[in-house]
Parts: sequence; C-alpha cells; structure tokens
Amino acid sequence: MVMFLNIFTGLIVISMWGIGILVLLRNYKLRLNWSFAVFSFVVGAWMISNYIGANFKTHHYSVFFSHGDFFLGPLLAGSFVYFAYRLIYQNVASEINTIYEISIIVASLLLSFSTLSSKVVTIGYSQNSLSLSYGSGFEIYGALLGFMVLFGLLQLIIGYRRARSDEKSQIAFILIGLLVASLMVVVSNLLVPLLTKSKTINLYSGDISYLGIAFLVGISSYAIVKHKLFDIRLVIVRSLGYLITLVAVALILIVPVLLITTHLLGANLAAGAIAILVLSNLLVAIAFQPLKNIFNRIANKLFYRGYYEPQIILDKLSNMLVGSVDLNYITEGSKKILSQALRPTTIQYVLYVAQKSLYKDAVETLSSMKDTLIVADELIEERNQHLKKFLAEQNISIVIRLRTDKKDLGFIFVGNKEAGSLYNETDKRFLRIAADEIAISLQNAIRFKEIESFNQTLQEKIDVATRQLTKANSKLKVLDANKDDFISMASHQLRTPLTSVKGYVSMVLEGDVGKISDQQRKMLSQAFDSSQRMVYLISDLLNISRLQTGKFVIERTDCDLSKIITEEIDLLEDTAKARDLKIYYKKPANFPILNIDEIKTRQVIMNFLDNAIYYTPPGDKITIELEEKTSNVELRVIDTGIGVPASVSHHLFTKFYRAENAKKARPDGTGLGLFMAKKVIIAQGGSIIFSTKENVGSTFGFSLPKTNKS
Repeated sequence: MVMFLNIFTGLIVISMWGIGILVLLRNYKLRLNWSFAVFSFVVGAWMISNYIGANFKTHHYSVFFSHGDFFLGPLLAGSFVYFAYRLIYQNVASEINTIYEISIIVASLLLSFSTLSSKVVTIGYSQNSLSLSYGSGFEIYGALLGFMVLFGLLQLIIGYRRARSDEKSQIAFILIGLLVASLMVVVSNLLVPLLTKSKTINLYSGDISYLGIAFLVGISSYAIVKHKLFDIRLVIVRSLGYLITLVAVALILIVPVLLITTHLLGANLAAGAIAILVLSNLLVAIAFQPLKNIFNRIANKLFYRGYYEPQIILDKLSNMLVGSVDLNYITEGSKKILSQALRPTTIQYVLYVAQKSLYKDAVETLSSMKDTLIVADELIEERNQHLKKFLAEQNISIVIRLRTDKKDLGFIFVGNKEAGSLYNETDKRFLRIAADEIAISLQNAIRFKEIESFNQTLQEKIDVATRQLTKANSKLKVLDANKDDFISMASHQLRTPLTSVKGYVSMVLEGDVGKISDQQRKMLSQAFDSSQRMVYLISDLLNISRLQTGKFVIERTDCDLSKIITEEIDLLEDTAKARDLKIYYKKPANFPILNIDEIKTRQVIMNFLDNAIYYTPPGDKITIELEEKTSNVELRVIDTGIGVPASVSHHLFTKFYRAENAKKARPDGTGLGLFMAKKVIIAQGGSIIFSTKENVGSTFGFSLPKTNKS
C-alpha cells in the first residue's frame, strides 16, 4: 500500500510538472501559459511537501516539509486565482489588470509567510515524533485560504456564463477539476484539523487530497487535448522529434566513439567517464541548434546587414493587420514593417479606389498582366517599353499585385534596395506572402469604408427627407387646426337652425297646429328622425373637434342610467316599429345612482341602439341588458344583425372606419359613432364591451365603475 501511494504521488507530481512545461513551451510569451505553468509547479511542490511531511514522520526533515505544506497552501490558492483570472481575460494587459495581479501575488506571499509564526501553526520534532499545534490565527488563515479558493471558482463561473460556445467547454472542464480538487484539499487540510483534535487523523488526512489532484490532472489533460485549451500538440510533436534526434545522435555518434575508444584503442573507461562522455555529447547535440541560431544572427548583423527573419516580420505584420479597418493605418503600418525588412528606397501603394494620376498609365498596363509579382529588370522591353522606362525613372524594382479571391485591389510599388543589392528569391517569396495578407486586410477596410460612406449618404438623405416631412407636417398641422376650427364653427352654426326645425316638426306631430293625416305623420316622423340623427352627428363632430384641441371634458352629474336607457328607447320606439323590430329591455328595480357625464353617455347609448336598429333585419329583435356587478355596472345591446367580419373587427373603433357590409346596409354612416363611444367610456374610467359574428349578430356595450352619489 505504501509503495502504491509512493508511485501514485510521484506520477501525479510528474504529470502536473510535465503539463506545465508543455504549456509554457507552447508560447512562453503568453501570460495565460505562465499562469498555468506556475499553478502546475506549485501544485507539484505542495504535493511533495504534503506527502513527505505526512508519511516520513520519523525524519528531521519532515518538519521542514510539513512547514512547506502550510507555506505553499496560500501560494497554491493564489496561483489558482491568478490562473482563473487569466483564463477568463486571456492575455489582456492593462494597468488595472497589472494592479490586480500584483495584489494577488502580495496577498498570497503575506499569507504564506504568516505560517512561519507560532500564532498560525507550530510544528515540532522530538523523540522521533512529529507534533502539530494550531495557534489562535489558524482559523483566520484557513478562512482567508478558503476565501481565495472560492473567489477563484467564482471567477470561473462568471467567465463560463460570459464565454463563447467554443470556450464554455474549456472552462467547464477546468472548473469541474478545480472544484473537486479544491474541496478535497480544503476538507483534508483545513476542515479536518479544525474539527478534530486527533493528531493521527490530522497527519494522515492530507492523503485524501491526492485523489482530487489526480482528478484535476486527468480532466486538465482531457481539456488540453480534446478541447484545445492550450493547443500543445505542436509542442508534443516537436518534443518527440527532438527526443528521436537525441536517440539518433546517441546511436550514430556516442556508440561508435565508445566502441573505438574501448576496443580499438584499448582504453578502459570507468562508468563515470562513460556517463560524462554520453552526457556531454547529448548536451552538445541539444545546444547545437540554439547556438547556431545565435551565432548566425551575430554574423548577419556584422557582415550582412540586409538579413531579416521572414517569419518574424510576417508575424509582426499579421499582428498589425489584425482587427484594423482603417485604410490609411494598414497602408502606412505595412509600409513601415516592409521597409524595416527590405530597406527599399521607397514603397508606394496604388489602389483602384484611390488611383494616383502619376501611376495611371503604369496601372493600366500592369492590370493587363497576369503575374502576381513583376520584376522591372525581367520585363521584355519590346512588349513593355513604356512600363519599363517608367519604373526605371521612378527607381521601382518590384511591383506586387494586391489580389484576393474576388477581385484585384491595386499594386505595391517597391523601390530599389538602399544597399544597391538585388532582391533574391527569399525577398520575392516574402513579398508574395505579405501581399496576400495585406490584400485581405485592405479588402475588409475598403468594404468597411464603403459601408460607412453608404451610411453617411443614407443619413444625409434621411436628414433631407426628415426636414421635408417636418415642413410638410407643419403645414398639415395648420390645415388640421383650420379644419378643427371650421368643424367647431359649422357645428355650432348648424345646431341653431336644426333645433328650430326639430322643434316645429315636433309641434306639428303633436297637433299644435291642427290635425294631420297618417301619411303626413309618417313623412314628418321621418323628417324628425333625420333631424335627430343630424343632431347626433353634429355632437360627434363637436366632440372630435374638442378631442383634437384638448377641450374634451367629462362633465359628471348624478344620474340614473336605467332611466336614461328607458328614455332613449322611447325616442327610437317609432323607428324600431317602422322597421318591424322589437326592443326588449327589463328595467332593474333598484339601480345605483352613477356619477357620469349624462349627455355624452346618452349619446353612446343612442349610437349603440341606432346601429342595432339599422343593421338588424326586419322581424328580428334587439335585447338590452343592464346589470349591476360588485364594483361596476355593465350595459349590453345585443342584436341579430349583419355582424362584423372577423378580419376587420379590430379596426371597428377607429375614426371614420366602416366595414364593407355596413356600408352596403347603411350608405349614409360616418364611422364616427363607435370612435366617440370608446373615447367617452374610457374617459369615464370604463371599458368597451364588444363581440360579433358575421351574419349572426353583434353585442355592443360598456362597463362603468360604480361611484358614490355626490
């Protein structure tokens, strides 16, 4: 069991350190890689201290490693918090981030050094036995350590919620691994010592945490390989290649040397000498390529100043181009980078979107050529005499076409080298690759500029149209105000003669001027009904005018709604009889007095009744229901008329709207009655009741709140 634990612990430590080294080798410049590497190394160091301190208690150095267990705890938590922060915010560098990172480091170190004080923990060794005693500050130490772990986990949870879909799986695996490992470490190294006084349990409880660390190693490895958390496959492949190279060196170089030395020369080498020989040869093999690169760079600077690393320049160019949509920034920035590498006398961009007149003729000739890279000295003079002459006059050596998959964007004119040397194949290959990257960025910038220009043009057109609409709207407001004034004036002027007409017709019908025949009564009744409808129409027009001018006011009085309905039915009784219709209304015995606008409410009731009479076929009936509820009263006028088509019923209470079947049944309607009815009822705190079915009938009504008698 002890041997298994030894092997198991060793494998975990090696795995953590191995993963950390591979991640760091992938890109040592990235802060995220450094944070994970540091976290891996601290985990490995903490496990070694924890394991030795817990399992080798009879040795004096177990005191040192037990102290290391507590000392490395805050560093472990701090490196975890730092890694979590870097994983969420990747490699963003800012002043605030730097302050935050420094704060994490300082807080971790302070908490680590606090463990050297007896107020936190005291570790002693006497009589071949290790003893632990916790001071008064151990609870604070444990609480702060737990807080750091929880804070790191909280960062990962927040990052998981904000992450893109491709990043969620990466963070999820790391979060699960860290959560399990953190819980096991906290339970075994903090909670158990706090909850139990048994020294034996305390000393052996640390072994539980190894399972959590093993789980973290496994799930981290899975996230790295499966979900490309750090993309270290290239490092692994290169490392394997390097290992194979070292084995080959050993077989090809070291083995023959040993055979020659021992057998042919008869030298008797000791084991130590053989080991030194093997190790020195391997070190030479390992150091050969880095040393070669260093001396190459020194030699190039001393003897060949025009030398440059194409890949380094291309990386620099890519970093400059990424994310930029500024045409001028791309051209000027790329010119600067290309100039640093090639040292030409000049670099000029000639784009089709902004063609320079100086290069116009040259561009026309170059456009007809198919080559991506044109060398001035290689042009055939008979075919391109004028172009070759122009390039020579401008000291241009190379012209590179800027081309994407979709179209040509222009050219880059590269001048002669300042040193006077010719462009070699490496230069030409470098220029072709650079031109492809620049062309893609320029295309994006040109599209962005086109969109920006289109938006600006569109905005200008919108501004012009808005000004025109504002001007037209001002005129319409004036016309609308004039219309309202006219309607108001006309309505008032029409009321006076209509009142006289209606009064005199009523006197004739009542026999005040003598007896009249039945035919005369019938004709006068129709004239009286028409004048009454004209009065209602004028009232609607006046109310609409008041709505427009803000003078529409509800004038409340105490009145009996049930009595108002009876009176309105009496006014329309003759009209209903003339159309062979029966009106059924059962007046409630006891109905509350309401505080409402009597005149406007009468108008609404009359409108509902009038519509029911005119849109119900002869021989049918109209039912009126008035009901008192707990907090309101409801009126319904139910007819068996033409109804309203379902497709247009939502338009019914809008101004001047009438359904097609209503227009056929009653051509003289205005479409104002229902509009005004809704306004009047809503203004009194009520709501409209409406239901209909085409060719079956309709229900029009309203609900009004009950109010106390004033």
